[in-house]
Amino acid sequence: MPCKYWRTFDNKGKEGWKMIIAFMGNNGTGKTTIAKEIEKRLRAIGIEARYKKEFDHFLLKYAHKIYSPYKAKNYNPFSGTIHDAEKTIQIDMNMTKEERKENERSNEMVFKLWSSLRPKVWPILVWIDCLLEWIFYKTTVKNKVILLDRYAYDHFVSWERHGWSNRLLRFLYLHFPKPDLAFVLDASSSTCLDRLHLRPEEKSPLEEKKEEKLRSLEHQRNRYLKLVDTLDLRLVNTERQSLDESLNVVFSDLRKYYFEKDKITDEDKVLTLISYPHFNPDIVEDLGFNFEWKSLDWDYIMDLAVKNNVESLLCDNLMVYYKNELPEDVIEKLERIRDICRNKQEKMSEALKLVHSAFEEKSIEYVIMKSLPPFEFTPVDADMLVKGKDFKEASKILKEMGVTTDLVDLYYTDPESEVLTKPSWNGRTIEEGPILRRRRKRRVKLGDNEVEVFVPSPEDEIVILSAHSLFQHQYTTLGELFYIMELIRNNNIDFRYIDSQTKGWNESFKFLLSTLVQRYFLFYNEFCVVNGIKCVNTNLKPVRIHPLRYGNSVRDLIDNVLIRIRYRRKRGLPYNSNWTLREFK
Repeated sequence: MPCKYWRTFDNKGKEGWKMIIAFMGNNGTGKTTIAKEIEKRLRAIGIEARYKKEFDHFLLKYAHKIYSPYKAKNYNPFSGTIHDAEKTIQIDMNMTKEERKENERSNEMVFKLWSSLRPKVWPILVWIDCLLEWIFYKTTVKNKVILLDRYAYDHFVSWERHGWSNRLLRFLYLHFPKPDLAFVLDASSSTCLDRLHLRPEEKSPLEEKKEEKLRSLEHQRNRYLKLVDTLDLRLVNTERQSLDESLNVVFSDLRKYYFEKDKITDEDKVLTLISYPHFNPDIVEDLGFNFEWKSLDWDYIMDLAVKNNVESLLCDNLMVYYKNELPEDVIEKLERIRDICRNKQEKMSEALKLVHSAFEEKSIEYVIMKSLPPFEFTPVDADMLVKGKDFKEASKILKEMGVTTDLVDLYYTDPESEVLTKPSWNGRTIEEGPILRRRRKRRVKLGDNEVEVFVPSPEDEIVILSAHSLFQHQYTTLGELFYIMELIRNNNIDFRYIDSQTKGWNESFKFLLSTLVQRYFLFYNEFCVVNGIKCVNTNLKPVRIHPLRYGNSVRDLIDNVLIRIRYRRKRGLPYNSNWTLREFK
Protein backbone atom coordinates (compact mmCIF):
# COMPACT_ATOMS: atom_id res chain seq x y z
CA MET A 1 0.00 0.00 0.00
CA PRO A 2 1.18 3.58 -0.60
CA CYS A 3 3.12 5.07 2.26
CA LYS A 4 1.16 7.39 4.57
CA TYR A 5 3.80 10.11 4.20
CA TRP A 6 2.60 10.89 0.68
CA ARG A 7 -0.79 12.03 1.95
CA THR A 8 0.37 15.64 2.28
CA PHE A 9 0.34 15.84 -1.51
CA ASP A 10 -3.12 14.31 -1.92
CA ASN A 11 -5.50 16.15 -4.22
CA LYS A 12 -7.91 17.62 -1.68
CA GLY A 13 -10.51 20.30 -2.17
CA LYS A 14 -12.07 21.49 -5.38
CA GLU A 15 -9.39 21.83 -8.03
CA GLY A 16 -11.45 21.32 -11.14
CA TRP A 17 -10.35 18.51 -13.40
CA LYS A 18 -6.84 18.12 -11.99
CA MET A 19 -5.92 14.43 -11.81
CA ILE A 20 -3.41 11.76 -12.86
CA ILE A 21 -4.60 8.57 -14.58
CA ALA A 22 -2.08 5.77 -15.17
CA PHE A 23 -2.42 2.79 -17.50
CA MET A 24 -0.22 -0.23 -16.85
CA GLY A 25 0.15 -3.72 -18.23
CA ASN A 26 1.93 -5.95 -20.70
CA ASN A 27 2.82 -4.83 -24.20
CA GLY A 28 -0.18 -5.42 -26.43
CA THR A 29 -2.90 -4.99 -23.79
CA GLY A 30 -4.12 -1.73 -25.35
CA LYS A 31 -2.69 0.92 -23.02
CA THR A 32 -1.78 3.40 -25.72
CA THR A 33 -5.02 2.93 -27.67
CA ILE A 34 -7.22 3.46 -24.61
CA ALA A 35 -5.20 6.39 -23.22
CA LYS A 36 -5.24 8.25 -26.54
CA GLU A 37 -8.96 7.65 -27.04
CA ILE A 38 -9.71 8.99 -23.56
CA GLU A 39 -7.59 12.06 -24.30
CA LYS A 40 -9.53 12.59 -27.53
CA ARG A 41 -12.96 12.26 -25.91
CA LEU A 42 -12.17 14.46 -22.91
CA ARG A 43 -10.80 17.19 -25.14
CA ALA A 44 -13.93 17.00 -27.28
CA ILE A 45 -16.05 18.10 -24.29
CA GLY A 46 -13.68 20.87 -23.23
CA ILE A 47 -11.66 19.03 -20.57
CA GLU A 48 -7.93 19.60 -20.88
CA ALA A 49 -6.25 16.22 -21.18
CA ARG A 50 -2.62 15.42 -21.95
CA TYR A 51 -1.29 12.03 -23.01
CA LYS A 52 2.25 11.16 -21.87
CA LYS A 53 3.80 8.43 -23.98
CA GLU A 54 5.44 5.40 -22.41
CA PHE A 55 9.08 5.51 -21.29
CA ASP A 56 9.24 9.26 -21.81
CA HIS A 57 11.32 9.89 -18.69
CA PHE A 58 10.83 13.21 -16.94
CA LEU A 59 14.43 14.41 -16.44
CA LEU A 60 16.56 11.37 -17.25
CA LYS A 61 15.97 11.79 -20.97
CA TYR A 62 17.60 15.23 -20.82
CA ALA A 63 20.44 14.02 -18.62
CA HIS A 64 21.13 11.22 -21.08
CA LYS A 65 21.50 13.69 -23.92
CA ILE A 66 24.05 15.65 -21.92
CA TYR A 67 26.06 12.62 -20.88
CA SER A 68 25.77 8.97 -21.80
CA PRO A 69 28.13 6.18 -20.69
CA TYR A 70 28.27 5.15 -24.33
CA LYS A 71 28.44 8.66 -25.78
CA ALA A 72 25.18 8.03 -27.61
CA LYS A 73 21.70 9.50 -27.68
CA ASN A 74 19.68 6.26 -27.70
CA TYR A 75 18.93 4.28 -24.58
CA ASN A 76 16.67 1.52 -23.39
CA PRO A 77 14.18 3.12 -20.97
CA PHE A 78 14.10 -0.08 -18.93
CA SER A 79 17.81 -0.61 -18.55
CA GLY A 80 19.38 2.78 -19.23
CA THR A 81 21.13 2.00 -22.52
CA ILE A 82 20.57 0.33 -25.86
CA HIS A 83 21.15 -3.43 -25.89
CA ASP A 84 23.85 -3.54 -28.57
CA ALA A 85 27.01 -1.96 -27.16
CA GLU A 86 28.73 -1.88 -30.55
CA LYS A 87 26.15 0.60 -31.89
CA THR A 88 27.19 3.09 -29.25
CA ILE A 89 30.88 3.10 -30.11
CA GLN A 90 31.79 6.09 -32.20
CA ILE A 91 34.63 5.43 -34.65
CA ASP A 92 36.60 8.25 -36.24
CA MET A 93 37.98 7.12 -39.60
CA ASN A 94 40.91 9.54 -39.16
CA MET A 95 42.19 7.57 -36.14
CA THR A 96 45.29 5.50 -36.40
CA LYS A 97 45.14 1.77 -35.80
CA GLU A 98 46.54 2.19 -32.27
CA GLU A 99 44.09 4.99 -31.46
CA ARG A 100 41.19 2.84 -32.60
CA LYS A 101 42.29 -0.02 -30.37
CA GLU A 102 42.64 2.36 -27.45
CA ASN A 103 39.15 3.77 -28.13
CA GLU A 104 37.69 0.27 -28.27
CA ARG A 105 39.37 -0.67 -24.97
CA SER A 106 38.04 2.53 -23.35
CA ASN A 107 34.49 1.85 -24.55
CA GLU A 108 34.75 -1.75 -23.43
CA MET A 109 35.77 -0.63 -19.94
CA VAL A 110 32.83 1.79 -19.80
CA PHE A 111 30.52 -0.96 -20.99
CA LYS A 112 31.72 -3.38 -18.29
CA LEU A 113 31.59 -0.72 -15.56
CA TRP A 114 28.08 0.42 -16.48
CA SER A 115 26.91 -3.18 -16.88
CA SER A 116 27.97 -3.89 -13.31
CA LEU A 117 26.53 -0.68 -11.89
CA ARG A 118 23.36 -0.55 -13.96
CA PRO A 119 21.23 -3.00 -11.86
CA LYS A 120 22.05 -0.99 -8.71
CA VAL A 121 21.99 2.58 -10.04
CA TRP A 122 19.44 2.74 -12.86
CA PRO A 123 16.34 1.58 -10.89
CA ILE A 124 17.06 4.17 -8.19
CA LEU A 125 17.51 6.93 -10.80
CA VAL A 126 14.24 5.93 -12.46
CA TRP A 127 12.42 5.95 -9.09
CA ILE A 128 13.70 9.46 -8.33
CA ASP A 129 12.73 10.60 -11.82
CA CYS A 130 9.21 9.20 -11.42
CA LEU A 131 8.84 10.86 -8.02
CA LEU A 132 9.94 14.26 -9.33
CA GLU A 133 7.48 13.95 -12.19
CA TRP A 134 4.64 13.03 -9.80
CA ILE A 135 5.45 16.02 -7.53
CA PHE A 136 5.59 18.30 -10.58
CA TYR A 137 2.12 17.26 -11.73
CA LYS A 138 0.63 17.48 -8.25
CA THR A 139 2.01 20.93 -7.45
CA THR A 140 1.98 22.80 -10.78
CA VAL A 141 -0.61 21.32 -13.15
CA LYS A 142 -4.09 22.84 -12.83
CA ASN A 143 -7.39 21.82 -14.42
CA LYS A 144 -5.78 19.15 -16.54
CA VAL A 145 -6.11 15.38 -16.74
CA ILE A 146 -2.69 13.73 -17.15
CA LEU A 147 -2.86 10.34 -18.90
CA LEU A 148 0.29 8.30 -18.27
CA ASP A 149 1.12 5.40 -20.56
CA ARG A 150 2.91 3.29 -17.88
CA TYR A 151 3.72 4.28 -14.32
CA ALA A 152 6.42 3.66 -11.71
CA TYR A 153 4.90 0.25 -10.97
CA ASP A 154 5.59 -0.84 -14.56
CA HIS A 155 9.28 -0.20 -13.99
CA PHE A 156 9.25 -2.29 -10.83
CA VAL A 157 7.70 -5.21 -12.72
CA SER A 158 10.47 -4.86 -15.28
CA TRP A 159 13.21 -4.87 -12.63
CA GLU A 160 11.80 -8.17 -11.42
CA ARG A 161 11.83 -9.46 -14.98
CA HIS A 162 15.50 -8.50 -15.35
CA GLY A 163 16.30 -10.06 -11.97
CA TRP A 164 17.33 -6.68 -10.54
CA SER A 165 14.76 -6.49 -7.76
CA ASN A 166 15.81 -6.41 -4.13
CA ARG A 167 14.30 -5.53 -0.77
CA LEU A 168 15.05 -1.79 -1.11
CA LEU A 169 13.56 -1.52 -4.61
CA ARG A 170 10.52 -3.48 -3.57
CA PHE A 171 9.90 -1.11 -0.66
CA LEU A 172 10.47 2.04 -2.73
CA TYR A 173 8.30 1.08 -5.69
CA LEU A 174 5.47 -0.60 -3.79
CA HIS A 175 5.22 2.47 -1.54
CA PHE A 176 5.34 4.87 -4.44
CA PRO A 177 2.39 7.34 -4.30
CA LYS A 178 -0.60 6.15 -6.26
CA PRO A 179 -2.06 8.12 -9.15
CA ASP A 180 -5.61 9.37 -8.73
CA LEU A 181 -6.78 6.49 -10.91
CA ALA A 182 -4.71 3.42 -11.76
CA PHE A 183 -5.66 0.76 -14.29
CA VAL A 184 -3.87 -2.48 -15.10
CA LEU A 185 -4.91 -3.70 -18.54
CA ASP A 186 -4.89 -7.46 -19.00
CA ALA A 187 -5.07 -9.88 -21.94
CA SER A 188 -3.78 -13.37 -22.60
CA SER A 189 -0.20 -13.77 -23.76
CA SER A 190 -1.24 -15.10 -27.17
CA THR A 191 -3.55 -12.12 -27.72
CA CYS A 192 -0.81 -9.68 -26.72
CA LEU A 193 1.64 -11.37 -29.07
CA ASP A 194 -0.84 -11.28 -31.94
CA ARG A 195 -1.39 -7.56 -31.35
CA LEU A 196 2.35 -6.90 -31.15
CA HIS A 197 2.97 -8.59 -34.49
CA LEU A 198 0.64 -6.07 -36.08
CA ARG A 199 3.24 -3.41 -35.27
CA PRO A 200 6.27 -3.38 -37.59
CA GLU A 201 8.55 -2.17 -34.82
CA GLU A 202 7.54 -5.10 -32.59
CA LYS A 203 8.37 -7.94 -35.01
CA SER A 204 10.50 -10.44 -33.16
CA PRO A 205 13.90 -11.46 -34.54
CA LEU A 206 14.10 -14.72 -36.44
CA GLU A 207 16.23 -16.33 -33.77
CA GLU A 208 13.70 -15.65 -31.05
CA LYS A 209 11.19 -18.42 -30.81
CA LYS A 210 7.51 -17.70 -30.40
CA GLU A 211 7.20 -20.07 -27.45
CA GLU A 212 9.91 -18.23 -25.55
CA LYS A 213 8.19 -14.91 -26.08
CA LEU A 214 4.85 -16.37 -25.00
CA ARG A 215 6.42 -17.67 -21.79
CA SER A 216 8.04 -14.30 -21.16
CA LEU A 217 4.74 -12.46 -21.64
CA GLU A 218 2.92 -14.95 -19.39
CA HIS A 219 5.47 -14.50 -16.59
CA GLN A 220 5.17 -10.73 -16.94
CA ARG A 221 1.38 -10.99 -16.92
CA ASN A 222 1.48 -12.94 -13.66
CA ARG A 223 3.66 -10.22 -12.14
CA TYR A 224 1.06 -7.60 -13.09
CA LEU A 225 -1.76 -9.70 -11.64
CA LYS A 226 0.19 -10.04 -8.41
CA LEU A 227 0.71 -6.26 -8.43
CA VAL A 228 -3.05 -5.76 -8.75
CA ASP A 229 -3.65 -7.82 -5.60
CA THR A 230 -0.82 -6.18 -3.68
CA LEU A 231 -1.76 -2.57 -4.42
CA ASP A 232 -5.50 -3.05 -4.95
CA LEU A 233 -5.42 -1.67 -8.50
CA ARG A 234 -8.27 -1.71 -11.03
CA LEU A 235 -8.00 -4.63 -13.47
CA VAL A 236 -9.50 -4.18 -16.95
CA ASN A 237 -9.61 -7.20 -19.25
CA THR A 238 -9.20 -5.84 -22.77
CA GLU A 239 -9.51 -9.29 -24.34
CA ARG A 240 -13.04 -10.14 -23.17
CA GLN A 241 -14.21 -6.52 -23.49
CA SER A 242 -14.42 -4.38 -26.60
CA LEU A 243 -12.70 -1.00 -26.78
CA ASP A 244 -15.93 0.83 -25.91
CA GLU A 245 -16.57 -1.49 -22.96
CA SER A 246 -13.05 -0.93 -21.65
CA LEU A 247 -13.47 2.82 -22.08
CA ASN A 248 -16.74 2.69 -20.15
CA VAL A 249 -14.95 1.01 -17.23
CA VAL A 250 -12.36 3.80 -17.17
CA PHE A 251 -14.93 6.57 -17.54
CA SER A 252 -17.09 5.02 -14.84
CA ASP A 253 -14.19 5.10 -12.37
CA LEU A 254 -13.31 8.64 -13.43
CA ARG A 255 -16.87 9.76 -12.74
CA LYS A 256 -16.90 8.00 -9.35
CA TYR A 257 -13.67 9.77 -8.48
CA TYR A 258 -15.26 13.18 -8.99
CA PHE A 259 -18.39 12.26 -7.05
CA GLU A 260 -16.18 11.32 -4.10
CA LYS A 261 -13.92 14.33 -4.56
CA ASP A 262 -16.85 16.77 -4.58
CA LYS A 263 -18.45 14.93 -1.62
CA ILE A 264 -21.83 14.61 -3.29
CA THR A 265 -24.48 13.36 -0.89
CA ASP A 266 -26.77 10.44 -1.68
CA GLU A 267 -29.71 12.85 -1.71
CA ASP A 268 -28.11 14.95 -4.45
CA LYS A 269 -27.20 11.81 -6.40
CA VAL A 270 -30.79 10.56 -6.26
CA LEU A 271 -32.15 13.95 -7.26
CA THR A 272 -29.76 14.49 -10.18
CA LEU A 273 -29.61 10.96 -11.55
CA ILE A 274 -33.18 9.77 -11.19
CA SER A 275 -34.76 12.99 -12.45
CA TYR A 276 -32.92 12.57 -15.76
CA PRO A 277 -35.46 12.58 -18.67
CA HIS A 278 -33.90 9.43 -20.18
CA PHE A 279 -33.25 7.65 -16.90
CA ASN A 280 -32.79 3.90 -16.60
CA PRO A 281 -31.36 1.95 -13.63
CA ASP A 282 -28.13 1.18 -15.53
CA ILE A 283 -27.07 4.80 -14.94
CA VAL A 284 -26.99 4.15 -11.19
CA GLU A 285 -25.56 0.63 -11.48
CA ASP A 286 -22.67 1.76 -13.70
CA LEU A 287 -21.55 4.09 -10.93
CA GLY A 288 -21.92 1.37 -8.28
CA PHE A 289 -24.29 3.41 -6.09
CA ASN A 290 -26.43 1.54 -3.55
CA PHE A 291 -28.89 3.88 -1.89
CA GLU A 292 -30.27 3.30 1.59
CA TRP A 293 -33.76 4.46 0.66
CA LYS A 294 -35.09 4.57 4.22
CA SER A 295 -32.29 6.77 5.54
CA LEU A 296 -32.46 9.43 2.81
CA ASP A 297 -33.71 12.92 3.65
CA TRP A 298 -36.82 12.89 1.48
CA ASP A 299 -37.97 16.35 2.56
CA TYR A 300 -34.73 17.72 1.13
CA ILE A 301 -35.05 15.68 -2.07
CA MET A 302 -38.65 16.69 -2.78
CA ASP A 303 -38.11 20.32 -1.84
CA LEU A 304 -35.18 20.69 -4.24
CA ALA A 305 -36.91 18.63 -6.92
CA VAL A 306 -39.70 21.22 -7.04
CA LYS A 307 -37.29 24.15 -6.91
CA ASN A 308 -35.33 22.59 -9.78
CA ASN A 309 -38.55 22.00 -11.79
CA VAL A 310 -37.92 18.24 -12.03
CA GLU A 311 -40.57 16.99 -9.60
CA SER A 312 -42.61 15.24 -12.30
CA LEU A 313 -39.59 13.43 -13.72
CA LEU A 314 -38.30 12.39 -10.31
CA CYS A 315 -41.64 11.09 -9.03
CA ASP A 316 -42.39 9.16 -12.21
CA ASN A 317 -38.97 7.52 -12.39
CA LEU A 318 -38.97 6.58 -8.71
CA MET A 319 -42.42 5.02 -8.94
CA VAL A 320 -41.58 3.11 -12.12
CA TYR A 321 -38.16 1.72 -11.14
CA TYR A 322 -37.91 1.76 -7.34
CA LYS A 323 -41.44 1.60 -5.93
CA ASN A 324 -40.86 -1.80 -4.29
CA GLU A 325 -37.79 -0.50 -2.46
CA LEU A 326 -39.24 2.76 -1.14
CA PRO A 327 -40.76 3.20 2.34
CA GLU A 328 -44.56 3.53 2.52
CA ASP A 329 -44.51 7.13 3.74
CA VAL A 330 -42.24 8.11 0.84
CA ILE A 331 -44.60 6.49 -1.67
CA GLU A 332 -47.46 8.50 -0.17
CA LYS A 333 -45.48 11.73 -0.60
CA LEU A 334 -44.61 10.89 -4.18
CA GLU A 335 -48.22 10.07 -5.04
CA ARG A 336 -49.38 13.34 -3.45
CA ILE A 337 -46.85 15.34 -5.45
CA ARG A 338 -47.88 13.54 -8.63
CA ASP A 339 -51.54 14.38 -7.98
CA ILE A 340 -50.67 18.04 -7.46
CA CYS A 341 -48.63 18.05 -10.66
CA ARG A 342 -51.44 16.42 -12.66
CA ASN A 343 -53.93 19.03 -11.42
CA LYS A 344 -51.55 21.83 -12.38
CA GLN A 345 -50.92 20.26 -15.80
CA GLU A 346 -54.68 19.91 -16.34
CA LYS A 347 -55.33 23.57 -15.55
CA MET A 348 -52.41 24.72 -17.71
CA SER A 349 -53.42 22.62 -20.71
CA GLU A 350 -57.01 23.93 -20.56
CA ALA A 351 -55.79 27.54 -20.31
CA LEU A 352 -53.34 27.17 -23.20
CA LYS A 353 -55.96 25.57 -25.44
CA LEU A 354 -58.30 28.49 -24.83
CA VAL A 355 -55.57 31.09 -25.33
CA HIS A 356 -54.23 29.48 -28.48
CA SER A 357 -57.69 29.26 -30.04
CA ALA A 358 -58.60 32.86 -29.10
CA PHE A 359 -55.31 34.31 -30.30
CA GLU A 360 -55.50 32.40 -33.58
CA GLU A 361 -59.01 33.76 -34.14
CA LYS A 362 -57.85 37.35 -33.51
CA SER A 363 -54.61 36.86 -35.55
CA ILE A 364 -52.46 37.63 -32.51
CA GLU A 365 -48.95 36.24 -32.91
CA TYR A 366 -47.46 34.83 -29.73
CA VAL A 367 -44.81 32.47 -28.39
CA ILE A 368 -44.54 30.72 -25.03
CA MET A 369 -40.98 31.12 -23.73
CA LYS A 370 -38.90 28.95 -21.36
CA SER A 371 -42.01 27.24 -20.02
CA LEU A 372 -42.62 24.08 -22.05
CA PRO A 373 -39.59 21.78 -22.29
CA PRO A 374 -39.77 18.64 -24.46
CA PHE A 375 -40.09 16.20 -21.54
CA GLU A 376 -42.52 15.43 -18.72
CA PHE A 377 -42.87 18.71 -16.89
CA THR A 378 -45.16 20.72 -14.63
CA PRO A 379 -45.01 24.42 -15.60
CA VAL A 380 -45.64 26.78 -12.70
CA ASP A 381 -46.79 29.40 -15.20
CA ALA A 382 -46.39 30.18 -18.88
CA ASP A 383 -44.47 33.25 -20.07
CA MET A 384 -46.20 34.43 -23.24
CA LEU A 385 -44.70 37.01 -25.61
CA VAL A 386 -46.78 39.11 -28.04
CA LYS A 387 -46.17 42.19 -30.18
CA GLY A 388 -46.59 45.56 -28.52
CA LYS A 389 -49.53 46.47 -30.76
CA ASP A 390 -51.38 43.31 -29.63
CA PHE A 391 -50.66 43.65 -25.92
CA LYS A 392 -53.91 45.37 -24.90
CA GLU A 393 -56.06 43.04 -26.98
CA ALA A 394 -54.23 39.98 -25.63
CA SER A 395 -54.61 41.19 -22.04
CA LYS A 396 -58.33 41.73 -22.60
CA ILE A 397 -58.78 38.21 -23.97
CA LEU A 398 -56.97 36.64 -21.02
CA LYS A 399 -59.09 38.64 -18.55
CA GLU A 400 -62.34 37.71 -20.26
CA MET A 401 -61.41 34.00 -20.23
CA GLY A 402 -60.44 34.17 -16.57
CA VAL A 403 -56.81 33.21 -17.26
CA THR A 404 -54.89 34.74 -14.34
CA THR A 405 -51.21 35.66 -14.13
CA ASP A 406 -50.48 32.60 -12.02
CA LEU A 407 -51.11 30.59 -15.20
CA VAL A 408 -50.09 32.93 -18.05
CA ASP A 409 -47.74 35.91 -17.68
CA LEU A 410 -47.92 38.27 -20.67
CA TYR A 411 -44.96 40.17 -22.12
CA TYR A 412 -44.67 42.24 -25.25
CA THR A 413 -42.19 43.62 -27.78
CA ASP A 414 -41.60 47.20 -28.82
CA PRO A 415 -44.13 47.79 -31.63
CA GLU A 416 -41.63 49.86 -33.59
CA SER A 417 -38.67 47.48 -33.73
CA GLU A 418 -40.08 44.09 -32.74
CA VAL A 419 -36.93 43.68 -30.67
CA LEU A 420 -37.49 42.05 -27.29
CA THR A 421 -37.60 44.77 -24.65
CA LYS A 422 -39.76 42.97 -22.10
CA PRO A 423 -38.93 40.78 -20.43
CA SER A 424 -35.32 41.79 -19.95
CA TRP A 425 -32.95 39.88 -17.76
CA ASN A 426 -31.19 42.20 -15.38
CA GLY A 427 -30.40 44.66 -18.13
CA ARG A 428 -29.68 42.11 -20.88
CA THR A 429 -31.93 42.04 -23.90
CA ILE A 430 -31.85 40.24 -27.21
CA GLU A 431 -30.61 42.97 -29.49
CA GLU A 432 -31.75 41.47 -32.77
CA GLY A 433 -33.70 38.57 -34.21
CA PRO A 434 -37.49 38.65 -34.55
CA ILE A 435 -38.48 35.89 -32.16
CA LEU A 436 -42.08 35.92 -33.31
CA ARG A 437 -41.10 35.49 -36.94
CA ARG A 438 -38.92 32.48 -36.13
CA ARG A 439 -41.54 30.81 -33.94
CA ARG A 440 -42.63 27.21 -34.43
CA LYS A 441 -45.84 25.34 -33.73
CA ARG A 442 -45.38 22.35 -31.45
CA ARG A 443 -47.60 19.78 -29.77
CA VAL A 444 -46.84 19.76 -26.05
CA LYS A 445 -47.76 16.95 -23.67
CA LEU A 446 -48.98 18.08 -20.26
CA GLY A 447 -49.79 15.04 -18.18
CA ASP A 448 -52.53 13.10 -20.03
CA ASN A 449 -53.34 16.01 -22.33
CA GLU A 450 -51.77 17.46 -25.45
CA VAL A 451 -51.97 21.06 -26.56
CA GLU A 452 -50.78 22.80 -29.72
CA VAL A 453 -48.95 26.08 -29.11
CA PHE A 454 -46.31 28.36 -30.63
CA VAL A 455 -42.82 28.28 -29.12
CA PRO A 456 -39.58 30.06 -30.08
CA SER A 457 -37.09 28.46 -32.44
CA PRO A 458 -34.67 26.15 -30.58
CA GLU A 459 -31.88 28.73 -30.94
CA ASP A 460 -34.00 31.57 -29.53
CA GLU A 461 -35.25 29.34 -26.71
CA ILE A 462 -31.67 28.45 -25.75
CA VAL A 463 -30.69 32.13 -25.71
CA ILE A 464 -33.74 33.09 -23.62
CA LEU A 465 -33.17 30.25 -21.14
CA SER A 466 -29.50 31.16 -20.81
CA ALA A 467 -30.11 34.88 -20.32
CA HIS A 468 -32.78 34.12 -17.72
CA SER A 469 -30.46 31.73 -15.88
CA LEU A 470 -27.24 33.74 -16.09
CA PHE A 471 -28.47 37.26 -15.45
CA GLN A 472 -31.86 37.07 -13.76
CA HIS A 473 -31.40 34.05 -11.50
CA GLN A 474 -27.58 33.97 -11.41
CA TYR A 475 -27.93 30.21 -10.93
CA THR A 476 -28.85 27.24 -13.12
CA THR A 477 -31.24 24.50 -12.08
CA LEU A 478 -31.43 20.90 -13.20
CA GLY A 479 -34.61 21.63 -15.11
CA GLU A 480 -32.88 24.36 -17.12
CA LEU A 481 -29.92 22.11 -17.91
CA PHE A 482 -32.24 19.33 -19.08
CA TYR A 483 -34.24 21.83 -21.12
CA ILE A 484 -31.21 23.21 -22.99
CA MET A 485 -29.72 19.77 -23.58
CA GLU A 486 -32.96 18.37 -24.98
CA LEU A 487 -33.13 21.29 -27.41
CA ILE A 488 -29.57 20.56 -28.53
CA ARG A 489 -30.19 16.83 -28.84
CA ASN A 490 -33.47 17.09 -30.74
CA ASN A 491 -32.56 19.83 -33.20
CA ASN A 492 -29.81 20.83 -35.61
CA ILE A 493 -28.77 23.94 -33.71
CA ASP A 494 -27.29 26.93 -35.54
CA PHE A 495 -24.66 27.96 -33.00
CA ARG A 496 -23.48 30.79 -35.23
CA TYR A 497 -26.87 32.45 -34.74
CA ILE A 498 -26.62 31.87 -30.98
CA ASP A 499 -23.13 33.41 -30.97
CA SER A 500 -24.52 36.53 -32.63
CA GLN A 501 -27.20 36.79 -29.92
CA THR A 502 -24.83 36.29 -26.98
CA LYS A 503 -22.14 38.81 -27.92
CA GLY A 504 -21.13 40.95 -24.98
CA TRP A 505 -22.06 38.28 -22.46
CA ASN A 506 -18.48 38.11 -21.18
CA GLU A 507 -18.02 34.40 -22.04
CA SER A 508 -20.84 33.54 -19.61
CA PHE A 509 -22.81 31.58 -22.22
CA LYS A 510 -19.78 29.40 -22.98
CA PHE A 511 -19.39 28.85 -19.26
CA LEU A 512 -23.01 27.70 -19.02
CA LEU A 513 -22.65 25.42 -22.04
CA SER A 514 -19.39 23.98 -20.68
CA THR A 515 -21.03 23.31 -17.32
CA LEU A 516 -23.87 21.53 -19.10
CA VAL A 517 -21.67 19.34 -21.29
CA GLN A 518 -19.26 18.31 -18.53
CA ARG A 519 -22.03 17.60 -16.00
CA TYR A 520 -23.77 15.43 -18.59
CA PHE A 521 -20.58 13.41 -18.97
CA LEU A 522 -20.13 12.99 -15.21
CA PHE A 523 -23.71 12.08 -14.36
CA TYR A 524 -25.00 10.35 -17.47
CA ASN A 525 -21.84 9.32 -19.37
CA GLU A 526 -22.99 11.25 -22.42
CA PHE A 527 -20.63 13.07 -24.77
CA CYS A 528 -22.20 16.17 -26.30
CA VAL A 529 -19.58 17.79 -28.52
CA VAL A 530 -20.03 21.55 -28.97
CA ASN A 531 -17.35 23.84 -30.35
CA GLY A 532 -15.98 26.59 -28.14
CA ILE A 533 -16.57 25.02 -24.73
CA LYS A 534 -13.84 25.15 -22.11
CA CYS A 535 -12.78 23.39 -18.95
CA VAL A 536 -14.71 24.54 -15.86
CA ASN A 537 -14.34 23.67 -12.20
CA THR A 538 -16.54 20.73 -11.33
CA ASN A 539 -19.59 21.53 -9.22
CA LEU A 540 -21.99 18.61 -8.97
CA LYS A 541 -24.65 20.17 -6.73
CA PRO A 542 -28.19 20.26 -8.15
CA VAL A 543 -28.11 24.07 -8.26
CA ARG A 544 -25.06 25.71 -9.83
CA ILE A 545 -24.68 29.33 -8.66
CA HIS A 546 -22.70 31.21 -11.26
CA PRO A 547 -19.25 32.75 -10.62
CA LEU A 548 -19.02 36.35 -9.45
CA ARG A 549 -16.98 37.31 -12.52
CA TYR A 550 -20.05 37.16 -14.75
CA GLY A 551 -21.79 39.96 -12.88
CA ASN A 552 -22.31 43.25 -14.71
CA SER A 553 -22.53 45.62 -11.77
CA VAL A 554 -22.01 45.99 -8.04
CA ARG A 555 -25.66 45.09 -7.60
CA ASP A 556 -25.07 41.80 -9.44
CA LEU A 557 -22.21 40.97 -7.10
CA ILE A 558 -24.28 41.74 -4.01
CA ASP A 559 -27.20 39.67 -5.34
CA ASN A 560 -24.87 36.78 -6.09
CA VAL A 561 -23.48 36.78 -2.55
CA LEU A 562 -26.98 36.97 -1.04
CA ILE A 563 -28.16 34.09 -3.23
CA ARG A 564 -25.26 31.96 -1.99
CA ILE A 565 -26.02 32.78 1.65
CA ARG A 566 -29.75 32.07 1.33
CA TYR A 567 -29.19 28.83 -0.51
CA ARG A 568 -26.58 27.60 1.97
CA ARG A 569 -28.68 28.45 5.02
CA LYS A 570 -32.23 27.46 4.02
CA ARG A 571 -32.05 26.30 0.39
CA GLY A 572 -33.73 29.56 -0.54
CA LEU A 573 -33.83 30.35 -4.25
CA PRO A 574 -35.25 33.65 -5.51
CA TYR A 575 -37.70 33.08 -8.39
CA ASN A 576 -37.80 29.30 -7.69
CA SER A 577 -39.95 28.56 -4.67
CA ASN A 578 -41.54 25.26 -3.68
CA TRP A 579 -44.92 26.01 -5.28
CA THR A 580 -46.41 22.67 -4.17
CA LEU A 581 -46.44 23.82 -0.54
CA ARG A 582 -49.32 26.17 -1.40
CA GLU A 583 -51.36 23.17 -2.53
CA PHE A 584 -50.99 21.40 0.82
CA LYS A 585 -52.77 24.18 2.71
